[in-house]
Amino acid sequence: MKKKSLFIKALAITIASAVVMQSYAKNYILTPDNRSVAIKGGFSQPDLSEYRSSIESKVIDRRFYTNEATFMANEGYKTGIEGYNDMVKASFPVAYKRAFQWVTAREMYFYARYLLDYIGGRSHSGVHMVHGPYLSMKADKASQFNRLLRDRGERNFSNKDVLLGIELPIVYQRTGFPRVFDGIQPTYLQYKSVQPFFTGKLDNTDSFNDPMSGKNGGWGVPTTYLTNEAQVFDHDKMDTTLDLGAMGQFVKRRSQWMDRFFQSTHTGTTHISRDKEVPLLGNDAEEGLRGWGLAMSAINTMLQVKASMFTDGKHLLGLNTDAYNPDHGFKYLPHEIKPNLLWVGDIPERVWSMDIKDSSSQLWDQASWVWATSAFAIAANRRDTFFTDNPPVDGGLIEKRTGLLAESLGNAILKNIFSMHTDKGILVSEWHPKKGMGSTVSLKDMAMTMVAVNDMAQSWKSLGRHTDLIEKSETLLLKNADFLVKAQSSIGSFNSDYTSEGLAIGQEGVLTSQWEAIRALISAYYSSRNDSYLVAARKAYNYANNNFWSVAHGTYHSELNSDVAIVTPYSVGITMAALREIMFTTPAYLLEDQAEHMTRWWIQTVNQSGLLLSEHQSTGEVFTGYGTGDDDADGIPYVSKAHGKFGAAPVMAAKVAINLSENKSSENNGSDNNFPANNNSDFSAIKGDIHQANQLVTVRNNFNLSDHPSLVQAPTVSLRNAVSADIKERPDMIRTDGTTIPLPPSKSLTVGLGTQHNFSGKQIFEANCMLCHGQNGEGIDGKPLEKMMGYPAAAMEAFVYAGNPIASMPAFGVGNGDHVGGTLTQDEIKRVVSYVQSKEFKGNYKRSQDGEVIDGFQAKDIWFYLSRYNIKHQGKKPIDASIATQYINKMADPAKVNADDTENVKRSAPWSITQ
Repeated sequence: MKKKSLFIKALAITIASAVVMQSYAKNYILTPDNRSVAIKGGFSQPDLSEYRSSIESKVIDRRFYTNEATFMANEGYKTGIEGYNDMVKASFPVAYKRAFQWVTAREMYFYARYLLDYIGGRSHSGVHMVHGPYLSMKADKASQFNRLLRDRGERNFSNKDVLLGIELPIVYQRTGFPRVFDGIQPTYLQYKSVQPFFTGKLDNTDSFNDPMSGKNGGWGVPTTYLTNEAQVFDHDKMDTTLDLGAMGQFVKRRSQWMDRFFQSTHTGTTHISRDKEVPLLGNDAEEGLRGWGLAMSAINTMLQVKASMFTDGKHLLGLNTDAYNPDHGFKYLPHEIKPNLLWVGDIPERVWSMDIKDSSSQLWDQASWVWATSAFAIAANRRDTFFTDNPPVDGGLIEKRTGLLAESLGNAILKNIFSMHTDKGILVSEWHPKKGMGSTVSLKDMAMTMVAVNDMAQSWKSLGRHTDLIEKSETLLLKNADFLVKAQSSIGSFNSDYTSEGLAIGQEGVLTSQWEAIRALISAYYSSRNDSYLVAARKAYNYANNNFWSVAHGTYHSELNSDVAIVTPYSVGITMAALREIMFTTPAYLLEDQAEHMTRWWIQTVNQSGLLLSEHQSTGEVFTGYGTGDDDADGIPYVSKAHGKFGAAPVMAAKVAINLSENKSSENNGSDNNFPANNNSDFSAIKGDIHQANQLVTVRNNFNLSDHPSLVQAPTVSLRNAVSADIKERPDMIRTDGTTIPLPPSKSLTVGLGTQHNFSGKQIFEANCMLCHGQNGEGIDGKPLEKMMGYPAAAMEAFVYAGNPIASMPAFGVGNGDHVGGTLTQDEIKRVVSYVQSKEFKGNYKRSQDGEVIDGFQAKDIWFYLSRYNIKHQGKKPIDASIATQYINKMADPAKVNADDTENVKRSAPWSITQ
């Protein structure tokens, strides 16, 4: 058995690099020099109507608040494609749950990615990176070098010279991306809040006129992809305050996405190599360019903070973070800074000077920076094709030693948490230069800090550094987890705030407090393996589900005794985080109900409520620019059809209210689709826009409790794991982010659902592989399968079994390398490989790549076909609405996708032990 396992691993490793290096894919840009460059495409969503029921909601505030919304995006990333990969690796029963796969691996992931694109670049909602200190130092170095080599030293380089004349050309060459997006403003100092409405009309035709190359149209992508001018937000409606917590959350945002975008390398052509494919940086050309921008923005932010955004309580100053000792006087991050912005001609605004707006030290802010800096340091350490010792000479783009900057900065801030925010070891939320340390313990701040401190301690352990800080961090986690265990009520509840002595002073009956406590307790459990913390977390989970969950509406009450749920990006983020971590601490054989529950909660709370303002083709709008404005009929409009004169960015609104009043006399116990509500005067009194998805398109609401018996009530978990002969201990699991967690004991899985129900290879593929690879292997987020079709069957089976972490390919058969079994069994893997290597599949792949719409298949992003049309005609035939319509008329209606027979099939022989 051991030899067989080693053989499988060897086969997987043999083909892994070949799969990573594939360049055939997705949608294409046709460049001015007639190269085709692969970019991300979209895919129609599965049938989510089985989880959807009508709800009444109001959008109270559409404004984007950077701190809360970025926190949600950070937790969304960890629950999205990263979380889904870890769930598969941990043997979660998520096979044949297409709706769950969609809301995690696609919606949670891309809703977080939308924020990067729009808030970090398109919106101009921050200070342009060209003014950042990294580029200032580069310009100074270039000027010095010029003077060194020339007698008269006539040339002084500006930041703009360095960015446009030195850095970007190298980036294009090393990533293969053909050009920068016009009007993009990669920011490094985020503003506190913005109104996310576009100031111009979006052009969704392929008509972009490039002033540099002279190429007019024929790119194979919509103009809005290449130019940003219409998608800028109104600067007069921005709050340009610099919120240090929001900035920390955004550096975390950039660090983890940069880490993802450089998981692998790819091959492709460049403007220099022309027809010859060469090794390039980034998972693909687009992600290589974006990843470089994210890294540069994060580095500039860290340098700016280190150089000028600490304070002694009176003045802003720089800090030598390596030598900093808080015993000699506190130097810390103030809560808010007001920048004085300067505009000169067409140069983007720059910071002329800064004033302290709020000089207090807030624990949330400090913890956000600890979370961010450890993430950057780990990424700089492990992405060694991008971060190198002597870039660009040794092939990289950014100096590896920038990771040391993040380490040093994070350690200095962590020292301040120990010194300024702990009262006898208990985390307190505020320190003020005049009043000193406060006494309030906020669960929101405590949870953020415990998560960040645990992540940092694990990061430094993996690097083999900072032993003293690791020990202090672990002590901090234990002390505060013990505090929470003592503070928890006998029924499992928590208040929102306490004194450092343990006296409850905050609100009772607030849902977010329960999730915060769960998140904090589980982070301490991961660090210590103390079961009492896990028991307390499970007790809080059961309390929340038994007292706050609305079966009829599929969402949570935000407070006890209130039939109005107030939903914010923060409340969604902390709920998502707690539900995810509870899943990772629940035995795998008990997780099917929790997967159902999370799917229903997400669809109702986020998609149905109006919280997400708009969406792009990545999450279902496959006829972008040519369809109805809501192609997938989920009630979320395409960006140009959203609220506002010209549309809105696909980001989260600040606040939504949901009416949770029920018709108590309903005899069907909530199995009716519409759940008629009683009059709710509290909801009626709230000012806001009624969100009615049915006014956009006909949104199918087909949820019925009789089809989902596990949702008759919210899940509960046993406080302690069951012990029996067929329950086996499991080894620790290393997650995608590099942290290590214990997996709870579980039963072995010996018969897969595909075998149990005699599914064909096609059914297994479409239930588990199509989301990333496309219905005929063309590649969406996953790699195209053209080369895999020709591998020996055993080699491809080995790859599906073992996965490939550097390409985000889930390990479907590994089961974390233990005896519990994988998400798919070997029989299921054999069936799916047989299908992928069949004549039918290969033929469909070729027809699709030739631009043929295959009858009966799900709709694809219209630009998949338009890009192939464009390449076929070498960009010489302009693409217009008539050509798009020809393809649309041949494709299935994405609004009429029905759930396949493989969705949510029941397990009659769920888990058993191998005899």
